[in-house]
Amino acid sequence: MTTLQLRGLTKAYGAFKAVDDLSLTLRDGEFLSLLGPSGCGKTTTLRMIAGFITPTEGTILLDGEEISSPSGVVPPERRQMSMIFQSYAIWPNMTVAQNVGFGLRMKKLPKDEIARQTAEVLRVVQLDHLAGRYPAELSGGQQQRVALARAVALQPKVMLLDEPLSNLDANLREDMRSEIKRMHTEFGITTVYVTHDQAEAMAISDRIAVINAGRIEQLDTPHRLYSRPTTRFAAEFIGRTNLLEGRRQSGRMVFDGFDVPSSGGADGALLASVRPQNLRLLPRRDGAVPSEPGMLFLPGRVTERIFLGERWDYGLTLASGTGLRAAGPPEEDFATGSEVWIAVPEAAIIPVEDEPMREAAE
Repeated sequence: MTTLQLRGLTKAYGAFKAVDDLSLTLRDGEFLSLLGPSGCGKTTTLRMIAGFITPTEGTILLDGEEISSPSGVVPPERRQMSMIFQSYAIWPNMTVAQNVGFGLRMKKLPKDEIARQTAEVLRVVQLDHLAGRYPAELSGGQQQRVALARAVALQPKVMLLDEPLSNLDANLREDMRSEIKRMHTEFGITTVYVTHDQAEAMAISDRIAVINAGRIEQLDTPHRLYSRPTTRFAAEFIGRTNLLEGRRQSGRMVFDGFDVPSSGGADGALLASVRPQNLRLLPRRDGAVPSEPGMLFLPGRVTERIFLGERWDYGLTLASGTGLRAAGPPEEDFATGSEVWIAVPEAAIIPVEDEPMREAAE
């Protein structure tokens, strides 16, 4: 059982805190992504986990043993971790098999054991037919798979990946993220994955830590991150959203022109998120308001539409003047200027906070 814990982890450069009091625990075999924009602190966090950077405050523990603190850091080569960088960093003068077996040779394993483990890993990553080729004879995706195979061959307790797909084109990125997910399922290695690509993180992660300005905004499963964001940043960074300003009042969330039940919280100013995919459009041909339990039906007008193949992207304006975005299926075509009912599930209106979490929930 492998457990990786980050407790109050901070890295400061003078007055600037690249990572600010970050705490989380990875479960055995979990795939966790650190997701955020450039400069948010995700790579600094990964490098502290790897042992390349000494924390200013806080500790890192692996299986209960302290491996990083301001007073000392266990060297990277003694952490039982493998790290994969943006560049493939495979040796051009070695064959695929030699690259994959390199770490095993450094561990001075017997030759027959090196050959056996190398062959097994190459089989799993579907590179066994390329074992004798050199990197220059491989595609970018194949080279990345060699880097993955080399890291896996060491059977590390923790795998660390720093935006490993950033150098690949869009189609190859999709193929490789499926490959990474498949390899994780096959080997079950506890993994920390750094990316700024939301779709990538959503597709392959068990949980995602959304990071902003060195702090965790939200730590959750991909589905809950999308459907139940807790902060403005998380709501806006994961996909697209509509943000509605209103107030809590007497057990209701009150917005301009409508209100819905509130699940709690003190009276006062309120910010709420509702995803465009949760809005459904209906033609508004007469004054009769549709009715359905748990649904709002708001009168509006289509002010813009963009066809994206798999969906329509609509710009809408409510009678109050509030603007919204909605996503509709391609077969439901509402022309610009159409009068519509905008159906909104009350449960899809999610209150969010402007401030990030000080500490992630375990």
